[in-house]
Amino acid sequence: MQDYPYNAKIGQTDLMAAAYNNDPAEVTSILSTPCNIDAQDTHGMTALMYAAMQGYPNVVHLLISKKAELELQSSQHFTALMYAVKYRHVECVKLLLDAGADPDVHGDYDTYDTPLTLAARAGLFQMVRLLVAAGANIGLHGGYSQLTAESIARREGHHDVSEYLCYHEKRP
Repeated sequence: MQDYPYNAKIGQTDLMAAAYNNDPAEVTSILSTPCNIDAQDTHGMTALMYAAMQGYPNVVHLLISKKAELELQSSQHFTALMYAVKYRHVECVKLLLDAGADPDVHGDYDTYDTPLTLAARAGLFQMVRLLVAAGANIGLHGGYSQLTAESIARREGHHDVSEYLCYHEKRP
């Protein structure tokens, strides 16, 4: 077993450390023993979230293949898909969507942050296209702000994203 630095004070497990450090061999080794693949640290982070956030498609694929839960949320109400979008990891987004991750997931606190609104706010055209192709609800209004992904993209000056969403909202 590798000796990765991790923070036991916040409940990080060996699996989380191996996922965070992009070590598929260690992830496989840990998963061959009795362990909780969906364990969450005190911030609600799972091994899948760490791998998606860091942009490690091999580890994301491995965890998905071992049935890691896709829809768990961290204390920030983010799922692995949302972390992959936020940190711009296209390959991880593809893997998560192909595995059935919900493109419309949002936290209990606010519907403003969905994978689509995160991608639209950052002007991530390729991710917006992937999310729309996966069935993301283009007209979903965000929480208190009542903004759609299209209006967020327009407000942020991402006109290519805004036009794409406007076109697809009218032509599902």
